[in-house]
Amino acid sequence: TSGYLFKLVDTLAALNLEAGYPKLVADQITSPIISDDTYLYFGGVESGTNKFFVFSISDQSVVNSYPVPSALRSMPAWDTGSGMTYIFMGSDYEATNGTAHIYRFDVPNMAVPKDNWTPDNDVKSSINVINGRLHAGDEGGKMHGIGAMSGTFTELTDWATPYAASGAISAGAYTDYLSNTLF
Repeated sequence: TSGYLFKLVDTLAALNLEAGYPKLVADQITSPIISDDTYLYFGGVESGTNKFFVFSISDQSVVNSYPVPSALRSMPAWDTGSGMTYIFMGSDYEATNGTAHIYRFDVPNMAVPKDNWTPDNDVKSSINVINGRLHAGDEGGKMHGIGAMSGTFTELTDWATPYAASGAISAGAYTDYLSNTLF
């Protein structure tokens, strides 16, 4: 897709473009967009560099971006802990390091993100964070479980992770938070 953000208002009779939009925010937007009602978060490309973007809804502008080695394509998730807001996203496979990435971005501070290098194939499934546990599938057929709020942001050790499926996992997992069951 192009790098424009559109803000449409549904009047129940029509979709109307809000004044001031569309906004050119990148050369290309590579991921779905998620919001915490203050900012929009998404992956994109700017001047040939893959980036994570933070767009202020009230200011109608990009307020921060962070370069990453490969394109962010997963549906992001967000969660809060210790007074911080975190955005979680997965990336494409990166040939240079021989891995894909699952990131935890500390926003809006944009501290250096936590980076899990376990996936060895594109992470395009939606990211799911329930009860402090992140779940994400990769195109190689592995379901990853990561301690989302842990300081190390590493694979969980209380179950055999990553779980190996027989084919690519490109759709997000549904997690029943009451029974800790994944579908």
